[in-house]
Amino acid sequence: MKWFQSLVRFLSDAFDGVTKAWSTNDEPSSKPPSPPVTPPW
Repeated sequence: MKWFQSLVRFLSDAFDGVTKAWSTNDEPSSKPPSPPVTPPW
């Protein structure tokens, strides 16, 4: 089930990136938002 753990980790990282992008959109910050993560499939 190692592939399942890696999949969950990938999804959590993508979700974290999305939330960070939303937070940077809401409040002005000097750091540019990271590019959207595309799934490998």
